[in-house]
Amino acid sequence: MKDDMDLPEGRTCRSCTFIIRCMFLFQCKVENTRCDWSPSRYQGSLAMAEYPVDPSAECSAEALEKVEAKKIEALAEALYAAKEAGYTPDEVADVLVARGEAVDALSVRPRVSALKKRRVLFPTGDRRANAKGNGCAVLIHRMYWKGVL
Repeated sequence: MKDDMDLPEGRTCRSCTFIIRCMFLFQCKVENTRCDWSPSRYQGSLAMAEYPVDPSAECSAEALEKVEAKKIEALAEALYAAKEAGYTPDEVADVLVARGEAVDALSVRPRVSALKKRRVLFPTGDRRANAKGNGCAVLIHRMYWKGVL
């Protein structure tokens, strides 16, 4: 009988939307094949599943840009999944910078737009001011969305 904490065949915690939250709460390792929650709260995330295991591998500049874009997108999705109140794209950039990532708002905004286009993120209707004082839409992850998908 399959344990309710086992992840789907061939999946690890790296491909779960909740990996950042679990790393903070349980010191979860990305290579785990069992969920620390019971019953399992595993929710696969395409963006996280595609995040490279070894981003330092030799590749062309164009390929590296694509890897960095996917990395930023995966990190942004994980942040949105960890906070029910949501973020603006600029707030995501601020959190990633505070964590030591080499990003800025201009590199995060297109990734957040891609997540919104794929219906991973939804607007709350709220707006918060960015560094320039302009209003930015607050977005939340689909798991917190109470509207119609």
